[in-house]
Amino acid sequence: MSSFSKQRVRLGPVLALVFAVSSVLAAAQPVPVEISSSEEGLSLRFTAQSRVSYLVESSTGLLDWEHQATLRGDGPIIWSLPRAKMQDGRRFFRIAPFKAVGVDRLHRWPAYVDQGGRFSIGLFGDSYTHAPLRYGRPLAEALSNEFGDLGPGFCGFGFTGTGSRNGAIDPDQLSYRLSESDWSSAYGFGFGPDACHITALSPRAALTITAGPGIEALRIHYVRSPGSGGFRYRVNQGLWRARPTGGENQFASLDIGLPDNSGSTEVDLEAIFAGVTLLGAEAVVQGDGVVVHKLSVTGGRAEAFMTNQVSKDAVNALGLDMAVIFFGTNEHAGNRTPASFENAVRNMIGGLREGSPDIDIVLVLPPYTMFESEVATAFSLQAYGERLKKIAEDLNGAYVDFTQVFGPATELQYLIDVGLMRSDRVHPTTGEGSGGQLIAETLGYEVLGLN
Repeated sequence: MSSFSKQRVRLGPVLALVFAVSSVLAAAQPVPVEISSSEEGLSLRFTAQSRVSYLVESSTGLLDWEHQATLRGDGPIIWSLPRAKMQDGRRFFRIAPFKAVGVDRLHRWPAYVDQGGRFSIGLFGDSYTHAPLRYGRPLAEALSNEFGDLGPGFCGFGFTGTGSRNGAIDPDQLSYRLSESDWSSAYGFGFGPDACHITALSPRAALTITAGPGIEALRIHYVRSPGSGGFRYRVNQGLWRARPTGGENQFASLDIGLPDNSGSTEVDLEAIFAGVTLLGAEAVVQGDGVVVHKLSVTGGRAEAFMTNQVSKDAVNALGLDMAVIFFGTNEHAGNRTPASFENAVRNMIGGLREGSPDIDIVLVLPPYTMFESEVATAFSLQAYGERLKKIAEDLNGAYVDFTQVFGPATELQYLIDVGLMRSDRVHPTTGEGSGGQLIAETLGYEVLGLN
């Protein structure tokens, strides 16, 4: 974190103070802060600049506490420290805008904002990304509102067998249903862009895709493999058409036009023989705008992605202009070495740049969870963060450290109490004023410069 001037404050009546902010930050002007105390605790009030998020730090001899103000815009922000966090009535404070590192290294995104056209973003991650409402769908909606909507992107067919299915970033617009007894699922280390695929266990294994209004075609992603035979498909109970899938373990795709897309459309797929391997369906929408693909595995690690040529080809078939790579929680929990984590992320980026040498890369470190200070693990989360930061420097990417945004591990219970983290002590909450919204807004405002 950049340096700030610190001032000691004794509680009492309302005080007006000014804290100088390091000149390396975007908002280099001093931040006027009004401090007041009561029986409930301590409050700071300051005027926010539009589209800027603020880090506020207080400290005593016993506690260092950091948290980002979640409100943005031209107006007052009130931040509170409860009485239980105060000791001897004395505080240090410092306030500064939070900034992602290396945003100026991104090239495709600024060009798109300037010139328009189409832009495709892939969100790679674990359960933080898998549940769309945690941050992916709010971010996608904000981008669509500002630049134009190109649909819900990729819908992965993978499933865990315990009730979790991959799906799309907006399941209201693109979803699927199947009987899990008819299919096996490779969940992680699979052939799909989301590291998953499904394989028919018998002839007539079926699934149905439901596409919402405005989707012009579905691009079925599948694998050509020896002896797999093929599948057949139909639109809205119409005539069946066949697609052979024999070949030598290669990625392939099929576009199915949806002639009447004014309402919902159902596309049925059936395996003709056992062994047919399907990856997912991609919504195709023409025009200008942004599409966000959810490419994630619950419980996943970076090492599960792009581990074979089929999966690399499947990712590159999406035509991504930007990849947001958001791992670290499961590596931390599972005591993966920081070196192996770095190798996995570099492998992902190498695969992405096989198909798109100048793709924008955004590397994300998750917030602290119970695995930092409440559960014994071999490494600190920051050990993984240092690797991500180095990769971003080496490979011209941006880096976002959400431990700075959410605050230190010692304040996990406070984050749960104020509704930013779930009581499972691992995941962010969803909805208005949630931790998921904070992630989406930070990526949107600080990396992508949304209004």
